[in-house]
Amino acid sequence: MVKNGSRLIGVVVLGLIIYALRERPWGEVLVGIKFDWIFVSFLLNIPQLWAKSIRWNLMLREGGVFYRQTASFFIYMSCLFLGIVTPGRIGELLKAIYVYKEKNTSFSHAFGATIQDRIFDLYFLLTLSFLGVAHFGLVGKITLIAWLGGACVLLAPLVALSPTFRNRIGQRIYHIVAAKLPRESDLTLSTKEFLQNLIPSSLESVSVSVILTCCSYSLYFVQCYLIALAMGIDIVTTPFQLIYAIAITNLVSFIPVSISGIGTRDAALIILFGHLSLEPEYAIVYSSLMLLVFYLGGGILGAVAYWHRPLQWGYIRDLKNSLTTRA
Repeated sequence: MVKNGSRLIGVVVLGLIIYALRERPWGEVLVGIKFDWIFVSFLLNIPQLWAKSIRWNLMLREGGVFYRQTASFFIYMSCLFLGIVTPGRIGELLKAIYVYKEKNTSFSHAFGATIQDRIFDLYFLLTLSFLGVAHFGLVGKITLIAWLGGACVLLAPLVALSPTFRNRIGQRIYHIVAAKLPRESDLTLSTKEFLQNLIPSSLESVSVSVILTCCSYSLYFVQCYLIALAMGIDIVTTPFQLIYAIAITNLVSFIPVSISGIGTRDAALIILFGHLSLEPEYAIVYSSLMLLVFYLGGGILGAVAYWHRPLQWGYIRDLKNSLTTRA
C-alpha cells in the first residue's frame, strides 16, 4: 500500500507547482502551440522505437533466438503499451516472457538479453547527464568530478570488452549470487545464464548496438526539438543544452515516486530550463507535451501493436509456476 502510494508523490508535486504558478501567463504559452509540429514529433516515435527493437533483436540473436524484425518490433511495442498501463513499469519483464514462451528458450537468457538491451539506454543517458551536470554547473565546485564521471562512463565499455575483465567480474558476481542459492540447483544454473547474457559477447555486437542507440536517441532528441519548436522556444544556438536537460530529466523520471515521470520531470525541467532563460510555465507545458508525445503517443502505437500481437496472460502464470518449482 505504501509502495503504491509513493507513486502519487509526483502527482502531488505537480499539483503544488501548478498552484504556486497559478498567476503566471499560461494562456500566452498554450495559445501559441503549433500542433502540426507535435504531430510530426509523434510520428517519429515509429522509427525511433524501430531502431531500439532492432537492437533488442540483435541481443536475442546472440543467444540463438531468432525473430523476424517486424515480429520483434510488434513485441517491443506491445510491451511498451503494457508497461505504460500496468503498475511498476513491467514492460521489460513482459518482453522476456514473450520470448521465453514463444521460442521455448530459458527465461534467464530472455531476461538477460532484455536487460542488456536496456543497459545501452542507461549508459547513453548517464554519459549525457554527467556532461549536462558539468555544463550547467549543477554541482558547484565539484564540476570537475562531473566531467571525470562522464569520461569514466564513456570509457567503461572499452574496459568491459576486455575478456579478462568480463570473466573476472562475471565470475565474482556469479559466485556472490550462487552462494545464496542451493548448490547446483536449476535456479543457480539459471542465474549463471542470466549473468552471461548481461555482457555483449563481441566488439561487433557492441559497435552495432552503440550505433543503433545513437540513431534512436538522435531521433528522440529531434522529437524533443520539435516540441520546443511547436512552443516557439528558440534553441537553435543552444541545441546541446536542450539535449543535456532532457537526458538529466529522463534519469530523474526513473525515481519511483511518480507515474510516468509526472511531477519529477516537471520539477527537473523547471530547474534546467531556468539555465535556458525560460520561465517555469514553459517547463510545465513542455513536460506535458512530452507526456503527450512519448507516453500517450507511444501508448497508442503500442496498443495497435498489442491488438495485432497480444500477450497470453497464461504465460505469466506458467512462468511463476516454473520459477516456484525451481526454487
